[in-house]
Amino acid sequence: MKLLVKKKAEAVQKRLKEAMSTLHYRKYSSRLERIAHIVNDNVVRLVDGVKYGGISKKSLEHAVKAIKNGRTIAKVGHPPIISGEKEKQFLEEVTIESRSGTSLTLRKARDLMENIINDSEEEGENEEKIKKTVTLKTVYAFIKCHPELKSSLPKQVDINKLAASCQKVLKPWYTELQVLHNENKYPEELIFNIDESSLRIPTSTRGVVVHPADEQAGFKKTAERMPNATLVAGIAADGFSLPSVVLWPSANLPKELTTLLTPSLDIWPNTNGWMDKTAFKKYALTVLLTSIIDRRKRILKESHRCLFLLDSHSSRADPTI
Repeated sequence: MKLLVKKKAEAVQKRLKEAMSTLHYRKYSSRLERIAHIVNDNVVRLVDGVKYGGISKKSLEHAVKAIKNGRTIAKVGHPPIISGEKEKQFLEEVTIESRSGTSLTLRKARDLMENIINDSEEEGENEEKIKKTVTLKTVYAFIKCHPELKSSLPKQVDINKLAASCQKVLKPWYTELQVLHNENKYPEELIFNIDESSLRIPTSTRGVVVHPADEQAGFKKTAERMPNATLVAGIAADGFSLPSVVLWPSANLPKELTTLLTPSLDIWPNTNGWMDKTAFKKYALTVLLTSIIDRRKRILKESHRCLFLLDSHSSRADPTI
């Protein structure tokens, strides 16, 4: 009896090993994914895949279920938190941010992933469902599975190397800026610095919040963390402040915020609360340009050139502005 059981186990083990070595299953990169497909094709049982494949039962069960439902799987068997079109969008956004010269930290990548996941809700989906949140560990694991993103995230650099690279970049930049200033003699009233600051909307597990996405009016308790808002501010070299703008993450401006509107502060509904090309173009034409024209008239230099200092960001890459 023991000999029969032993021979049967050896046969199952051999069948699993042979299946894993075939071209049909070798196209799957991870051992877990190979065994999950083998189990799903009824070559061996799930229990045999766990026993002879060196895979935990829970991971293999999740992987087999994901394959049956037509989903891809992560390395631990769970369906990835972001996949398909959302994954493609996230990869594109990270690449754009990296090329724009901004410092994309894990926290920024997490916020970006959460926005993509929660902003792509399908029509007719139950809006009462708590929106998904993403941990830094999840983002780190996702990036680890995508080697092409490693260069997109900042790495720790030796302080001496960092200082040298900064000097190499900053000295020529300041030299060119001084030359430009000497040629045009910009008055302090027409030198502007424009920048944005992320405003984290805090979570309150005790309070009640009305979300713009709610189809039915009413209050609900929530522990979810809403997306970021963005404050866009500008200041002239003489200390004059341009009207500020808050990009609020909603389709329409909540009534509660209308009381904050003043000539020096405007709030614009925005899909996800981030600065993009459309929002920056609107800011440049309706806020910045209007202020420049008004300041030129005040100092009696209506045709004088202006100097703008902007940070590097993909939203600036619009040649029509």
